Amino acid sequence: MRFSKTVRKIISFIFAFTLMIYIPMIIYIPALAFQQVSGISVHYITPIVCFLCIFYTTIGGLKAVVWTDAIQGIFTLFATIMVIILGIKNVGGLTNVFEINNRGQRSEIFNMDPNPLSRNTFWSVTVGCSFLWIVVLTIHPGSTQRFVALPTMKAAKKSVIWFGIGVCIIHLLCVFIGMIMYAHYWNCDPVQAAMVKKNAEVLPKFIQTIGKKVPGLTGLFLSGLTSAALSTMSAGINTVSGTLYEDFIQNCMPKNSTEAVASFIMKIIVVLIGIICVLLVYLVEKMGEIIQMSYSLGGAPNGAVFAVFALGLFFPQTNSKGVICGIIGSLIFNVWLIIGTQVSVMNKNIFYLGKPTSVENCDINSTLFRNNSLPANFKEVGDGVFIHEQMNSIYATSFLYYVPLGSILGVIIGLVASYVTGGNDTEKLDPRLISPIARRFLSKKKYEFVNTKDDYKPVTQELKMSQISTKTQLNE
Repeated sequence: MRFSKTVRKIISFIFAFTLMIYIPMIIYIPALAFQQVSGISVHYITPIVCFLCIFYTTIGGLKAVVWTDAIQGIFTLFATIMVIILGIKNVGGLTNVFEINNRGQRSEIFNMDPNPLSRNTFWSVTVGCSFLWIVVLTIHPGSTQRFVALPTMKAAKKSVIWFGIGVCIIHLLCVFIGMIMYAHYWNCDPVQAAMVKKNAEVLPKFIQTIGKKVPGLTGLFLSGLTSAALSTMSAGINTVSGTLYEDFIQNCMPKNSTEAVASFIMKIIVVLIGIICVLLVYLVEKMGEIIQMSYSLGGAPNGAVFAVFALGLFFPQTNSKGVICGIIGSLIFNVWLIIGTQVSVMNKNIFYLGKPTSVENCDINSTLFRNNSLPANFKEVGDGVFIHEQMNSIYATSFLYYVPLGSILGVIIGLVASYVTGGNDTEKLDPRLISPIARRFLSKKKYEFVNTKDDYKPVTQELKMSQISTKTQLNE
């Protein structure tokens, strides 16, 4: 309604593409944990996990997804709390956890370094994650579809509040698990000592260590981890199937098509997306750190999507041509930045040192230790980032800034392109499509506003006169 069908289809395609890249990462994490515990290959586990997810998502639809999410959430939360309790006991108490982390420089809540090359600082986390969570909460079809499914606006607002509280709790618990693991491994880094191949395998290794004397703990942990993955995957593929059907397939369907036909087509889409996600796990296995990779790959599309909604809500003069230019410009910049960064890392022109670790108390042969030494010409830049002298330092920009950079660039390009192409006729624009704080820039000749219980509704001069006339007759 604000722009055009073309803009809507572009954004829907970007969203679907992004989620199909993200879901395989979510599947890979529990499969890696299963492999660590059972020795069964990731490529045997992922099809089984995906089949279960596709089955109940296809049969039950949104209702099944929401209910299984709720039940799986309980498993995840319970498993996390159990790991924390046993982990604290294992390292000698809560005081030891904080003391060891402080000594190892892990408690960096207020690292105020403004350098954008520093990966994890107060500013990169606050600014970068704020942009990302705005996209997830206010724009993401997975969120908006659930808001619309609720009966009232009051219920939708409550769901946002409870979701916010839940996310904060889960994030705090996960961070605390990381602190507990460091307190356990502070003098024997399992990655550097080659006990595990990847950082993602450290947590399963830790669970196995602390769970030796607690029967069923490893199984509880795996069920919690798998539940988290299943709930994310089911919600994702359910949302993508609805988006693809409504924005691409529905227009090609006969007008007399029934809901049963639509439901069947969406089930087919769910199955196809599930198969694609299983195949993409092979690609995820070759990638680096999961968190950094998910933020990096999500940076390009999420920045463009943020820009479109910002332009639509707050800049009435923006038109469809300008928005499309903003999308293209934002995507090109972020894709160039991401590819350049990954190539530089592969060629060792950028090297992330990370925090100092120790292997002095590892009870294994020292010949197995991995060499994590820096190049001889290392120069400290920000938070332990090596940049080759001939490299462009922009490629070392923190991955947390990808979404803000793409968003800001998309807005600027969209505004300039809209101005060049003649802008938008604000007199024909429905004020309900614009944020209340930006309605002052609309033409006041055509519309005035009546504040109703539910919304600000546009009132034409003729309707206003009619209301006045009716009110006068009633008074008489």
